[in-house]
Amino acid sequence: MLTALAVFIVSLNAQVDPIVITEQTLKVTKDETFYYGFADGDQIVFDIEVVRGKHIKEVEIAEYGGSSIFFDFKTKKVAGKRFDVKGTKIYAFRIKGGGLSGKICRMKISRVPDSEASVDFDPTVKWQTRYDSSYVKKYRRDLVKVDTQAISVVERVERVHSSTNANGNRNSFVVDLPSNQKSDLKTSEVTSWAYWIGVGDEGQEAYQNDTKAFLNKAGSMLGATANPVIGLALDAYTTFSNPPKGNNIQFWFAAVQNGQEFYLAKGNSVVASGKFTDNLQGSFRVHLLNDNIMNGINVNIKIAAIMVHRTYKKTPYEELVVRGTNYPVLGGVVP
Repeated sequence: MLTALAVFIVSLNAQVDPIVITEQTLKVTKDETFYYGFADGDQIVFDIEVVRGKHIKEVEIAEYGGSSIFFDFKTKKVAGKRFDVKGTKIYAFRIKGGGLSGKICRMKISRVPDSEASVDFDPTVKWQTRYDSSYVKKYRRDLVKVDTQAISVVERVERVHSSTNANGNRNSFVVDLPSNQKSDLKTSEVTSWAYWIGVGDEGQEAYQNDTKAFLNKAGSMLGATANPVIGLALDAYTTFSNPPKGNNIQFWFAAVQNGQEFYLAKGNSVVASGKFTDNLQGSFRVHLLNDNIMNGINVNIKIAAIMVHRTYKKTPYEELVVRGTNYPVLGGVVP
């Protein structure tokens, strides 16, 4: 009795011809994946053959979101491979070409229904997107305070001999500007620097007069600082006096960038000053040259930098994140 029933079922399946889902010639360079649906009780019939090229690197058939039901490696041909389907499912057919050149393949995928009732089953897979939203805890940096610091970088007197002195009439020294600092919750940045150069008593007298003028004009607003060079770096004092007489000094500030020397500043006078809002990091060399034949001179050099310190704090907040997930659908129903 059981033998007769088995013969009857085989006979019924044999009466339903394979239905071709896709039959195509394709060029596979990297990975190609095709998705098709199958009804409960179907048989999958899979054929693929390389018609140009040595072989394809991998062939795999797998349930969508599940395990593989077939895998072959370095294959030239798969003919009439059949697999039973239990439950309505979507299957992924993945072909990996391998190598630098594409492989020309002929592929056919068919289904054999287990009855006439499932002959009209639609194997087409459509993709839909499901959107999920959630709140994610994050942190932002909020500025707490800003502090401005004036830094005296150079405060020195250089004795520069006359041009006839055996020791030479040229002095030089290196100036290192303050370095910027950055951490997660604090930054320190040089925003400007300024210099003043004055020769002898005449230069020193001019500086004292400028200090008085600066204090009367803006010193009280800057914490009663008595340094007009700091005022120059802060744009609070811009006009320095130049004595009508006195010994001059030739000077230049030389820096090196990308292997090339360039001048930040240069001049030839009794008093000189200037401000910079660029070239704020690194080092440069100050050169002083006395062209006086008989007399050595004392050169007063002042350089001040302004550094801004910013302090932050971490503030927690929640951010709405929307994520889209693609999923396959058969006949408008998720399998």
